[in-house]
Amino acid sequence: MAMSSILIGLAVLGYGVTVGVSLLALRKGASGGRPRMDNLHWLACAIFFSSLVVIRAFDLEERVRATLRSFAQDENLYADRFAWQAPLAAIAALLGIILVWLAVRSFPGKGSPPRLAVWISRQAVLLFIPLFAMRIISLHAVDSLLYSGPVRLNWLLEAGLTLTALLAAAMYVRGLGKPRFRDRE
Repeated sequence: MAMSSILIGLAVLGYGVTVGVSLLALRKGASGGRPRMDNLHWLACAIFFSSLVVIRAFDLEERVRATLRSFAQDENLYADRFAWQAPLAAIAALLGIILVWLAVRSFPGKGSPPRLAVWISRQAVLLFIPLFAMRIISLHAVDSLLYSGPVRLNWLLEAGLTLTALLAAAMYVRGLGKPRFRDRE
């Protein structure tokens, strides 16, 4: 079995576990009288990671990239791809910076562990957007950064974001069983 197949399997497993723990957080939040927005967040998290299972299992990201590459070749845009990839990559990077800025501005502080768990997982999910955008845009300089070396930055970012969302959901589930965690809202 190739290393990439093992990594794809691990990614799908990680996404699946995150779906399960997000659904558990949804159930605990709903039965524990948490705000409706918490429950909607955990549902959205479960849907998002379910989508990642499908995307990874059926290699949809690579298919989109190949389709865009074929389109660029058919339209004679491929040779000059830097002219349109660079602005798109800059927009994706700017989106990432804006998301980080919004995250910092919306930080809930120390007052509410449940709100903090929701906030942490929301940031992890949102940061997937510029990561996927950069991978699909496939600018050579960015690809070199994401995909080079024995331990690829791409793998670390994706695993880190997934693990962050998973641990935040677990923190939410575990914490709702503790009276102090529930009452600090």
